[in-house]
Parts: sequence; structure tokens; C-alpha cells
Amino acid sequence: MRRISSLPTAEFCPKVDKIGQDVESTNSARSTVFHSYCDKGEWPESLRTLPEADIEEIGKWRVPIPFVYRVGETTYALQYPLAMRELRVALDRDFNYVAIDPSLPQSDIAQTHPTAMVCGHLDMAWHIPEQDIVIVCDIKSSIYAVKERTDSLQLHGYGLALAAKLKCGRYLTAIWDASDGRYYVHDHAIEADGFEAETIKGRILRASEERDGDFRTGTHCSGCWKRTSCPAHLVDVPEGEFKAILSGKAMEKDVRDALVKLKQLGDLSNKVAQACKDWVAAHGPVRSEDGHRQYQCEMRGGKDSLDKAAVAKALGVENLDDYMKKGRDFPVFDWRKRE
Repeated sequence: MRRISSLPTAEFCPKVDKIGQDVESTNSARSTVFHSYCDKGEWPESLRTLPEADIEEIGKWRVPIPFVYRVGETTYALQYPLAMRELRVALDRDFNYVAIDPSLPQSDIAQTHPTAMVCGHLDMAWHIPEQDIVIVCDIKSSIYAVKERTDSLQLHGYGLALAAKLKCGRYLTAIWDASDGRYYVHDHAIEADGFEAETIKGRILRASEERDGDFRTGTHCSGCWKRTSCPAHLVDVPEGEFKAILSGKAMEKDVRDALVKLKQLGDLSNKVAQACKDWVAAHGPVRSEDGHRQYQCEMRGGKDSLDKAAVAKALGVENLDDYMKKGRDFPVFDWRKRE
């Protein structure tokens, strides 16, 4: 039984569910924390249980605005408080809906519901019965964190499951970019019993299989959030040179040597990355193994920033020094002169 969130990588790598369970738990926890904040306007106590980096990241996220859905001359402004949120959904191999108790631990599902093929928690969704459609929306830190954008197999998994649960004929996928504060919406709704859906179901069936084989590297690694703990992704890194530091029994010399080698690897990484970009600029995009995606350059819109000079002028002050707030101290590890 696969997690729906693992489907985009599991389509290519059969072992993705075998690693990174701690990452999955953290992602689930911060989603719950963020939904609580959106509901009450204040951070819950459980925020303290998250890693510092996650606290800093979700602290910048924006509460979802109404989702606007238009069909013909009718416009729906779907409100966040009325959305189905953190809803557990599941499907069997015939794509029938499987009802699973929300309180049941994920690790127990395979044993208690042996027919379940995939299972997961969707972030938020809306049902418009008169339009025979469900809209499933995933919350991401950035749209650029999802390689396939709104065509992600994860979103299709949620859409098919919710459509089956509500006996709905169509679903539409979307992403809420929590950092930028905007929705990205798929260019068309999917007919749950149409040809396109059949192709998607075939991909999900393939991704959900407990296939033979080991961890596999490829272009899919760039969109996998478990790669830092994946033995295949790190296999080409000269781990032997870092054996001492990774053993947990390193001496000072081992740490010093590792820092030097780490710098070398970083410089090499930057050099190779730039060479790849230069090749693409000269020859064009690089296609993925399956031909569905390609590595290319795209221009991203600049982030909005505060015009301090304009604000100072509007307030009639020389500068904004009296309005500035000092940020929290944070650790920085680097080489410095001994005192």
C-alpha cells in the first residue's frame, strides 16, 4: 500500500516508501499546524515540536484566499473555512473508494485494509454538486517544489479518490503556493471515467506495485523530498572519504578533513551545474528518461518587496529606522580567526 504523496516518485523508484518516514511525519505535522493557524489566527502549541527550519518556513506562509471557479456565467468563490481539510482518502486496485478510520495509524492500514492500494491526506478540497466536480488543492511552500505542477500524480490520486468517495464525475487539481499567496490551477478538469483518467490510473497502478528492484536514480530525484536519505541518490558521492565523520566517532582531524572535502564537492557541484546550464543555453532543453519533462530555463517573476523610500515619504519621516524590528539570532558555522 502506497502513500498518495509518494506516487510521483514511486512511479520510477519502487523503494521510495522504505525511507524518509520521519520526513513524512514532519510534513504531516506542519500541515496540521498551518491549518490550525489558518482557523484561529494564532499558532498552536504544537508549533514548538517542529524543526526550527520548518517553523521559520511556515511562519512566512499565507492563509489561503477564496478559490475562484468559473463555469459559463457562473462564478464560485470557494472559501477556505468551508473546504474539506486533511481528509484521509484511499482507493483499491479497481479504483473504488476505501473508507478508513481517520484515527488509524498509517502503519496499520495495510493489515486492517488489505484491499487498499493507495492512501493519503489531501490538504483541502471543495465539492460543487451542481457542476458534478470536486476541486482538490495541495498546499506547497512554493509551486517550484512540484516538478509536474498541477499535473502531479499525487494530485491526481487525491482527485480520483475524492471523486470516487463523493460519486462525482470530474475533478480539478490545484496548488496553493503558500509563500507567494496564489493558486495554480490545472488547465482543464479530468473526467473520472474518461480516456485521460484511464491513462492516469495506469500510472498509479504501476506506481503502487511492490515491484522488484532497488532504489533508482533519474530525473525524478530532483522532485523527491527523500533524496537526502536515499542510498541510491548519494551512491556516487565518495562516502568512503567521509566514513569517519558519518560514523559518529569522528575526531577533530576527521571533521577538519571533511570540511575541506565538503568545500571541494560544493565547488565541483557549482562548476558542473553551470556547465549544464551553458549546454542547455547552447543546445536546448534536456529531456527526461520518459520524455514527459525537460530541463530548461524559465523566467520567474520577482517577489514583491516594500518600497522603504516611498513609505518613509508617505509617513513624512527621514527613514524607517524607528519602525525596524530586529530578527532572531541564528547560527552560522564558518572559519574564523581564533581569539
